[in-house]
Amino acid sequence: MPPENKQNEQKFDLMLKKTLKKHQELPRRGFSEKLISEVKMLEQQNALRKVIWQERLLLTGVILFPTTAIAAFCAYPVILFESLQLFERLALLANAGVNSFIQHWQLCLFYMMVAALAIYAFCQTLLTDN
Repeated sequence: MPPENKQNEQKFDLMLKKTLKKHQELPRRGFSEKLISEVKMLEQQNALRKVIWQERLLLTGVILFPTTAIAAFCAYPVILFESLQLFERLALLANAGVNSFIQHWQLCLFYMMVAALAIYAFCQTLLTDN
């Protein structure tokens, strides 16, 4: 073996020993608790950011929807009159639906149970752990 390779190997071994000694040192006292607390803090901040974002979107919707509805009704008053008639017809349909349900409640209950079982089976199919 040439002497240069021997010196390079010795330098490498020395660097490797120093590096391994650094990694064998125990972490400082309280390091894991500090790391865990920082991770928890970051998770809490992310959750708080999500909540704030959702609240801002909700507030925007609460402000914009009525404002646009009022502007539309002011710009087109015919729409207001027609929408009131539509609500009146919907109230009559709801009344007729309630009366129909009262007359045929057993059949409606059967159909609701079948629909609930179908939805349950569909969800179980989609949410399997496989």
